[in-house]
Amino acid sequence: MFYAVDAIERETARLVDDDETALTIPLARLPQGAAEGDVLKWHDGAWQIDTEETQRRRDYAASLLRELLGG
Repeated sequence: MFYAVDAIERETARLVDDDETALTIPLARLPQGAAEGDVLKWHDGAWQIDTEETQRRRDYAASLLRELLGG
């Protein structure tokens, strides 16, 4: 299951899964360099950034925006 970094505030991060269930974790548990919008997966006892899934979702969002704007 994938979790998107929805928000980072002070010492916590809010992650949201594909069913829109939110999970709040300490910021220190995020992988280094993680930012809002990144897609994470839990692997071997730690969160990891899934760069391929992150890019796929960003590309999809950009294509939807282009479609909405008529381009």
